[in-house]
Amino acid sequence: MTKFARNLTAAIIAIFIVVMMVLLASSTLREDNPLEGNLSSTLSKTPKNLEAMSLIPSDVYGKDYAAIGFICPGMKEDKVKEAQIDTKDITFEDGKVPEDKSYAVAISQSTEPFIEELDPEKVEVCEMINTQIKAMEQQGQSLDGGVPMVQGAQPLAFQRQDGTWKLVG
Repeated sequence: MTKFARNLTAAIIAIFIVVMMVLLASSTLREDNPLEGNLSSTLSKTPKNLEAMSLIPSDVYGKDYAAIGFICPGMKEDKVKEAQIDTKDITFEDGKVPEDKSYAVAISQSTEPFIEELDPEKVEVCEMINTQIKAMEQQGQSLDGGVPMVQGAQPLAFQRQDGTWKLVG
């Protein structure tokens, strides 16, 4: 190996080491914000050839969020308040959630709930929720119009249909 080749190899290795040190330092100094992502952005970042996937809510919103709830069209404002959810970021018309709105609510013991408005053309959760509520009512059970909650460690299954991610389980 010539002297020039040795020097070039040494310089490339040194530059590689410096770049790796900068990347490591920036990742350790970065503030950990589990809500950089949310359900909509997580699903939108999936590869286009992926048609089904499971998500664990605490992986999406962060380990501090132990449950996720869904607020669907027609849910009454007083029932949402009974679930101890701050309604300032939720739209209501005539005391109910309008037909074109739905929300995911990440619940934590230690921090404020995180409310995410879902675009029904991109993420549809209410078809499945409404089907489950109707099945419960047929069995004599009732949420009494409340907010259905899912544990943060329970996987949620989604399937892409015509460009929309739909909750299927």
